[in-house]
Amino acid sequence: MIKLSRTTFLGSNKRVFDFRGVTLTETEYKGPVSEDWHCHESNHVTLFLDGGNCEQRTTGDIQAVPGRILTYPSGMRHRNTHTRFPSKNINIEIHDEFLKANAITLPSSFKRNVLPEILDIYDECLDPNTRSEETVHALVICLLSHSSAKQIAPPAWMRTVIHMINDRWNENLSLKELAAATGNHPVTVSKAFRRFYGTTLSQYTRQIKVSKALEIARTTRMPLVQVALECGFFDQSHFIRTFKTVTGRSPKYWANLG
Repeated sequence: MIKLSRTTFLGSNKRVFDFRGVTLTETEYKGPVSEDWHCHESNHVTLFLDGGNCEQRTTGDIQAVPGRILTYPSGMRHRNTHTRFPSKNINIEIHDEFLKANAITLPSSFKRNVLPEILDIYDECLDPNTRSEETVHALVICLLSHSSAKQIAPPAWMRTVIHMINDRWNENLSLKELAAATGNHPVTVSKAFRRFYGTTLSQYTRQIKVSKALEIARTTRMPLVQVALECGFFDQSHFIRTFKTVTGRSPKYWANLG
């Protein structure tokens, strides 16, 4: 199995920003890369900007698409297949020493929307006038501290709710319909969802819609008004408001990112 050292990924690095314990790397994939099983020396968080792939892990397969955020604990085995070129990622490596010094851990996944926080870290790196190691460290600690507490696994029926929302993301699923599918009372579903995912059902649904919009905007360069309609928003204004609420940025920012 291949073990990749710090700041080394299967693609080519466009830019690297090092902050003693935290490193941000922009990585591009313009042609075929190794599909062998591999792991990384450093823990890292990856935001997929363009392209993507089918990622195989020992726990199952994951579709990596633009806007998706995945975590990679140090040494975790995985392999990438069906990569769509060109692909582009933002990788935030967090060294073990940094995690230990700040008493935080890298979660297996984020149960909340962390896209605005990752973009804050990225923006801090890009601005040479305000770039600050202290600020980057503080942003990374904030990103991970909310997820470091031990989390209780959600009930098995919650998977049905998640699958329904993701499979029928462009529909207006009602709480009553979700409750009926799981055999629970609507109040039970609503309370449990907030407890285990740290957000309301409506907020989570908006995040899914925006994630689809992110993917379409980056892969098709479709006009924003068409993206809005494609993703089931009432109009472009509704789309822009929701987009800003979820990402902390405008749709144009995302379309031009990187």
